[in-house]
Amino acid sequence: MTCTFFFPRLLVHSILLVIYASFAFGAKRLSEDEVQALKIMGKTLGKDWDFTADPCSEASGWITPSTNSSFANNVTCGNCSTAGDDQICHVTNILFKHLNAGRLRA
Repeated sequence: MTCTFFFPRLLVHSILLVIYASFAFGAKRLSEDEVQALKIMGKTLGKDWDFTADPCSEASGWITPSTNSSFANNVTCGNCSTAGDDQICHVTNILFKHLNAGRLRA
């Protein structure tokens, strides 16, 4: 009786393992030209963004969790496409609240 349930369970667990592994190794990342644009923006705005972490990884510094709704510092990625093993994403939204950076050039 145990043998009958073993193989279907093994199959289901194997499939789940492959799916989870593909998410872990097929990480989202921002295209290099958009990283360079964010570096220029960050320098102009005086932001101390951590470029060792990809902006699309939702790591600390790219999305600021805030209990105060009048403050925000968020870079959001989306519109992803698969390229090889990775997903290349694009910046879809940048939200700054309570930031006085002076005048920005067009």
